[in-house]
Amino acid sequence: MIDHDGTLMPLKKDDLEPGKTLPVLVDGYPGTALLYHCTWSIRIRLEFDPPHPRWRDCFQTKYFFMPGPGQLQCRGQQPMEIWRIAPHSEAVN
Repeated sequence: MIDHDGTLMPLKKDDLEPGKTLPVLVDGYPGTALLYHCTWSIRIRLEFDPPHPRWRDCFQTKYFFMPGPGQLQCRGQQPMEIWRIAPHSEAVN
C-alpha cells in the first residue's frame, strides 16, 4: 500500500459531489476522484500520480456505478477497489 497522510475509508456514492475533488486510493494507487457534469450526464474522472499500471495518468467515464462502499464498477472493466483518504479527524472509531 502507498503511504498517505490520512485515514482510509471506503468511498461511498454520497462522498462524491459534483465539482469536489477527493484524494483516493484506487487498487492501492494514490490519486484524485472528481464527479462532474458533461453533455447531459455525470462523469467520474480519476487522476493518478504516480501513474496507475492499468489507467496510467487518468481514467474517466459516464458508465459507472458503486455496488457498495469501496467498490467502483465501470462498464466493460474489472471492478476497482476505491478508498477515500480522509483527514485523521474524520476517522470513525
